[in-house]
Amino acid sequence: YVTVFPGLPDLTLKLAVAAYAAVISLMAAQALGRARLIQTAAATRVAIGACIFMLSDSLIAIDRFVQPLPMAAFWILSTYYAAQLLIVGSALSPKPSADAVPTAQGRIDTQAQIPTA
Repeated sequence: YVTVFPGLPDLTLKLAVAAYAAVISLMAAQALGRARLIQTAAATRVAIGACIFMLSDSLIAIDRFVQPLPMAAFWILSTYYAAQLLIVGSALSPKPSADAVPTAQGRIDTQAQIPTA
């Protein structure tokens, strides 16, 4: 955002881009935190996909408001589709069983018993 801010033409766009940057950053942070907590391949793919998606959006902003990038369409679309493939691919991967619970170390334990009241 700091790189793009000077190139934004008006206050409305500066506020909108700031809000969007915050939301995208929170999305990536959430994905990274989840990947660290549950430590599955699917969660890791989502985290990587979220970070690549953030890169894709950053390339759009830099190309539009800072300076034109060489082969911008190629780099923007490549990162966008790579991010989408990682995110969607993780949604299609096998899920842990319904009785899987996070352990104290954050790993999924499919043998743990969930206490009932």
